[in-house]
Amino acid sequence: MNPRRLRQARAADLGLGRVDRLKWAKEQRGCLALQVTLPEGRSAVLANLHTTAYPEAAAEIELEQALAFVDELSGASDISILVRID
Repeated sequence: MNPRRLRQARAADLGLGRVDRLKWAKEQRGCLALQVTLPEGRSAVLANLHTTAYPEAAAEIELEQALAFVDELSGASDISILVRID
C-alpha cells in the first residue's frame, strides 16, 4: 500500500522531510484480502489493512490504496468489508 513510486509521488504533497520519508519507507504495508462465496451465492470480499503509524496523512493515502484494491476485487453486488488497524 506504500510502494516506492507512491511514496515518491506523494511525499512532497504531505510536506515530508527526508527523515519522515525514510520512516514511511521502512514501514512496508500490505492489504490482505479474502474472497468468499456466501451460501446464497453472493460474494464477499474481506480485507485487512495495517496502516503506517506516522504520519497520519500517509496512513490516509494507504487507506485510499486499499479501498481501490478492494474495489478491484469486488463486483457490483458483492459485500465489501475493509478493516483498518493503526
